[in-house]
Amino acid sequence: LALCALERFHSRASQRQKEHCHHAKDQTKVGGYFRAGEEPDYDADADGFSDEEAGNSRVEDFAVHLRMEGGSSAPATATDEGEVRGGRDAAAVWGNQQWPGGSLGRAFRPAVTRHAEAMVRAGHALHRALKASRLGLRDYAVGGNGIGNGNGNASLMRMLQYPPGATHGHMQAHTDYEAFTLIHQQSRGLQVLQDGEWRWAPVSHSAGQYILMAGDMLEFWTNGSVRAQRHRVCNESRKEKRNSLVVFFAADDDTDASPVAPPEGEGEGRVGSYLAACAKAGVRPE
Repeated sequence: LALCALERFHSRASQRQKEHCHHAKDQTKVGGYFRAGEEPDYDADADGFSDEEAGNSRVEDFAVHLRMEGGSSAPATATDEGEVRGGRDAAAVWGNQQWPGGSLGRAFRPAVTRHAEAMVRAGHALHRALKASRLGLRDYAVGGNGIGNGNGNASLMRMLQYPPGATHGHMQAHTDYEAFTLIHQQSRGLQVLQDGEWRWAPVSHSAGQYILMAGDMLEFWTNGSVRAQRHRVCNESRKEKRNSLVVFFAADDDTDASPVAPPEGEGEGRVGSYLAACAKAGVRPE
């Protein structure tokens, strides 16, 4: 349903409607529509894209911040401005979120928020599995209040649309700097770096099928026992657009970010400081 809602948003929304929910329209809000060309450049020299392709990505995005607290089980309704009242998706705190209005918003927001809730539940299950694994992670190492569950949390769901062709329909090579990522793709595009070679990641053949990738934060916590997966995206189709759902799970900002066995001389830190440094630098701090 979320992918259908995304397709309707990109195909039916006018540019004026998209600008109405642009993430930077209100500087106090950070979630919403991202224009083509707003995706940052990553490591262009290392991913094999041509000079023409590098820096010319025209990916569009609608981003939703995943923060869950309380809520009601009453049926959801939406106003003409896109505001949702009641319903299970009222359990999400959308204070930092821009939404499309009108009839588009009435269909778009409930579908997207229901999917966001399901993703938060999946993130919590993965969080518990990581803590129960033999990685040696302390309870607080993967989120003091749980991933995607507390105040000051950078967990995010991105609904991305790539235009046809590699020249504009790509994303340069990078690793995700949160703890772990879930990716749903219905057409081929995601490539992962394995043994020095770029390999196509499998397509999601059902709505519940996702690819799980480790991020920089998990690599840092485990002192490299789990490596962050380097990846890139290339829409190989010259005719068809490519839609994907990508969910980034981060721990609460006040979570202790020190590794299981800190390197000598390494002090303690907090997840919020780490992510802020990543965002400021555009890459992960070494």
